[in-house]
Amino acid sequence: MPGPANIDSPEVLLELKRGLIALMEGTSRCITNGVSDIARVQHWLQQERLPDVKRQHRTWEQRASEARIRLLAAKSMNPQTGRNAGLGRTSFEDEERDFKRAKAAYEAAEDKLRHINNALAELPRLTDTPSAVCKRTQRHMEDTTPRALAQLDRMIEGLENYGGTQGGSE
Repeated sequence: MPGPANIDSPEVLLELKRGLIALMEGTSRCITNGVSDIARVQHWLQQERLPDVKRQHRTWEQRASEARIRLLAAKSMNPQTGRNAGLGRTSFEDEERDFKRAKAAYEAAEDKLRHINNALAELPRLTDTPSAVCKRTQRHMEDTTPRALAQLDRMIEGLENYGGTQGGSE
């Protein structure tokens, strides 16, 4: 015949039950927040950041084009010497500097645009598999945790009944 269980109280099982409930709630909240954050980032990239960078790209493209036209016009004014009499500089230094600045800003905007488009293309690929695994885990927990909690309740009830009968026989 087995000996006594030596259990003072079912508090350990009650703590386990509280822990399982907290784990299920925390997991569900975490997965929901993660999916929401991914969707929010995608929306922000598509609806806000991409149009803004496209606007910057067009602006700098236009400025670079205008600066190039001014540079070519300045170069064509004195093509042989390329010098502005009395100023000690080429007649198109300012235009050339403006063009280089506008071209660099245009290229930077082009890089931003490329990075955003790459991120929009890669984000679903990078997040789909982990999201699917997390959702499967969430569904598994939602399916199994209630059964585990019911089993714990039966165990706690059995221990309480056992403790009650043990206490009365001593």
